[in-house]
Amino acid sequence: MKFLLTVLFAFIIIITSAQSPVQWKVTAEKKDSNTYLIYINATINNGWYLYAITDTTNGLEGPAISIQNAHVKMKGTLQPSTTPMIISDEIFASSKESVFQEEVSYIQEINVDSKVFSLQLTLNAYSANGKEFTPIAYDQQII
Repeated sequence: MKFLLTVLFAFIIIITSAQSPVQWKVTAEKKDSNTYLIYINATINNGWYLYAITDTTNGLEGPAISIQNAHVKMKGTLQPSTTPMIISDEIFASSKESVFQEEVSYIQEINVDSKVFSLQLTLNAYSANGKEFTPIAYDQQII
């Protein structure tokens, strides 16, 4: 019985730690025959933050999407809805980092040709809470 409780407790810890500190909602809206607007909403857990911009000193990249399809072209860059805040980040020896807390939305315009019938998006980002650092990879079919 003690062994089963130990295994159950370990399983609960693994499941809890595997949950992402950022929940994503991604939708696509057809703008015209060859253009889509991709809307991305990030809800960030309390106490966590999402790194906002690329920092080559610490090897961080801001949120980025990729679409592995030769018939799709990104138009411009991923645009956040708000300005990030600057924090003194304990993860990187109190360096100043641009982050989002609570919630942020993005818009990305893409152009597609007539050969695109479905589309898979991958979103990569980094999140932390001052003690833990978590790379994030999120995949979703958007068209």
